[in-house]
Amino acid sequence: MTTFLDDAVNWMVGAVHSRAGRTITYRRGLSTTTLTASGWVREYQVFDSSGTYSDLTLHDWQIVPSDLLIGGVQVEPKRGDQIEVTIGGNTRYYDVCPLGRKPCFEIVDSGEQAMVIHTRAVQ
Repeated sequence: MTTFLDDAVNWMVGAVHSRAGRTITYRRGLSTTTLTASGWVREYQVFDSSGTYSDLTLHDWQIVPSDLLIGGVQVEPKRGDQIEVTIGGNTRYYDVCPLGRKPCFEIVDSGEQAMVIHTRAVQ
């Protein structure tokens, strides 16, 4: 049984994706899938394993976790995966990467209906 909050999050994720989402290609090795994501650039302040502090600019992508299917199987993002998106006729590439000592993705709600994937732009 879903809660009122679960229903609200589900509605919000759907509304954001339908109004601000764009089609991306998610690549793992030679396998690809397309899905809808909304993206933004965010500045993070992180400490690495040696305790050194640094500023980090990442491109974050919010997706519905159940949409991330490779070979018909739902997967979690991992380092080495890549996101490809075409904006204004230009194709851009982003490498999936961890956020400092944290994983490369975060589930953002208790119902696991939204996930943010952290990526770095590839030059």
